Amino acid sequence: KSIQLKNDLPVIQLKINGLGLGSIQKGKFSSDIGNVILYIDTSKPPFIYIKTTSELIILNDQSKSKTEALFDELNLNVKY
Repeated sequence: KSIQLKNDLPVIQLKINGLGLGSIQKGKFSSDIGNVILYIDTSKPPFIYIKTTSELIILNDQSKSKTEALFDELNLNVKY
């Protein structure tokens, strides 16, 4: 449905099913904006927010430039 690039993250309240190891967060989490699926390193913003019809996925890459390049590539392929 939509894709956004943001520098901040929702407040994570609870790990539902996943891995939370230091700054690495992978899996399904409960947050202040609802349930989200994370594939992120919280120490390396920005973050790509992908909203589908059924869920919100937040991810990033190993560096700011790689995340921005991935966002540009994904944004070209999103059908709004």
